[in-house]
Amino acid sequence: MNIDIEEFVKTGTFGSLGTTPTREMVHALLGPPDSDGYSDHDQYGNVAFEFGEKGKAVYRIMIAFAHSLNERYLPSNCDMWPDSRFTFTLGCFAPDAKFRDIVNQFPNFEHADMVGDTPAQILIYSNRQANVDLCFAPATHLADHTLYCIVSHPDSARENSAG
Repeated sequence: MNIDIEEFVKTGTFGSLGTTPTREMVHALLGPPDSDGYSDHDQYGNVAFEFGEKGKAVYRIMIAFAHSLNERYLPSNCDMWPDSRFTFTLGCFAPDAKFRDIVNQFPNFEHADMVGDTPAQILIYSNRQANVDLCFAPATHLADHTLYCIVSHPDSARENSAG
């Protein structure tokens, strides 16, 4: 499946699955997930789908990048980056791209406040129209923040457009 990262960031569209795939759609296209760890969470290498009520509609899609932060917390996902089930069209989102270089290309992204137990060194920029977050962390081999994951929240986008 081809995933255009810039399109995902601008619109929340995850390739042919669109913006709000169901678990049934994900399984039909990608097969069974890598593990059955959580009832609401399906992992496909460096891509995770989290599902809402009764596992039907997706409420979060996360693409983890090869990054020193993910190597610490999600080592098996980094070993599979990029996962062979996906072909990523990266655009400006190449691994080790610095956050200023990315954020400057997307003026509709705003710096977001930290939520929960997110470490203070994490920078989050949000596209509130598509409900997509760009998450940056310090890279151990560079003196700057680089992209470690992109997260979409499709249910939030639907709620905002309905209200």
